Amino acid sequence: MAAEQFIGFLKEEIESKKWDTVVDFAKFKQDKLVTATPQKVKISPLDSLNMIGFQMRNAIISNLSLNSFFLLKCSKIKCSLLKNLYDLLLNTRDAVNKDQLAQLIFLLHLSKSKIEEASEWHYFFVKFISLSHENQIDFSFKESIEKLFDQLKSNIHVQQRLKRAVQNITGEVNLAFDMNKFLINELKLNFVSCEIPGLKGYAGFNSIFVNIVELFSKYEFINKNDHSAFDILKLEFTRLFVHEVCHVIIRQVLRDINVSTPKLERSKKLNIFEAGIYSEETFFCKRIDWIASFSSNDLVASKIREQLIYKRNNIKPSNKKRIVK
Repeated sequence: MAAEQFIGFLKEEIESKKWDTVVDFAKFKQDKLVTATPQKVKISPLDSLNMIGFQMRNAIISNLSLNSFFLLKCSKIKCSLLKNLYDLLLNTRDAVNKDQLAQLIFLLHLSKSKIEEASEWHYFFVKFISLSHENQIDFSFKESIEKLFDQLKSNIHVQQRLKRAVQNITGEVNLAFDMNKFLINELKLNFVSCEIPGLKGYAGFNSIFVNIVELFSKYEFINKNDHSAFDILKLEFTRLFVHEVCHVIIRQVLRDINVSTPKLERSKKLNIFEAGIYSEETFFCKRIDWIASFSSNDLVASKIREQLIYKRNNIKPSNKKRIVK
């Protein structure tokens, strides 16, 4: 399979610590991968955890070898930058633990991404190993975020909008499974710590992953400047929820964890470039980074934010005009 072919392709260089050796993905695909994995790997979310982990290993390598960046723009990459990926593939041959699963899911998404800069790929290949459930920040609002997560996934209005977004993206009117039951009983929230700045979260196949380091740092920044910091944080978490959960549901509906939503015929027809963004727009009319809108004085976002906060707290909006400095 693809992962084992990749391990064999790198074994001599890794074991000999030939870190400056250049790995050519185009050559790897031509010499090793064409016969081993001729097509994109499909991964069912209904399989066992270890089977999903095993399939993700192969899909990551297959996706990277199909990624236009490595085939056309920069097929060569130093061996040292692939050491963490090599080790992860080696250590997940028989089973996967929680951290390895989080890392594999992240890499599965990364392998299909449209990143154009070699330096970004290099950075992610080195830093993905920092994704962990351990050594998390001790944050006081964890229980409140978990409570909000439970409220969102059981809210009928949230469920209806998510369903509508998924139907539009996939073209599937009947989702072929009980989405509401899945959300309430099976969808999980995983807090992870991570050294990748800007990574707020990502979708699993029955869970969403939230980078608590990023969430906490943003909260600390707002809390110094605004008394409604936690309300803003809740809005940002809600945005993250509707974005990532949309991806989770699509994978459940299509029975494929490795699906690329921009390549779905329905998405192409409606010009839906990214499913999560489309879901956000379904909820908020436009995509709003609530943290960024606070620091940039985005008037439209600020107005929506204030209305939502006032509505939740039953506070009447102030009649005073907002002064933007």
